[in-house]
Amino acid sequence: MYLNNGLSRCYSLYGDQDEVNTYHIGVLHTNNSRGGSKWIHENFDENDLISISPPVQAFSLSEEAKNSILIAG
Repeated sequence: MYLNNGLSRCYSLYGDQDEVNTYHIGVLHTNNSRGGSKWIHENFDENDLISISPPVQAFSLSEEAKNSILIAG
């Protein structure tokens, strides 16, 4: 996501993968922000148009693995 304050940030997408015309992102509002999340919460409203790049796969799961464990913090 490209922000109007000159920053760019990556956020996780969520939602229905068959909904191909819409991306949903969740951005935690934190005061310990490096500038992105705080700026987004102070300047964006729901349904605002934003500038983005195509999604990037930052990690991939092994299709051969019997099980995978995902941990978020």
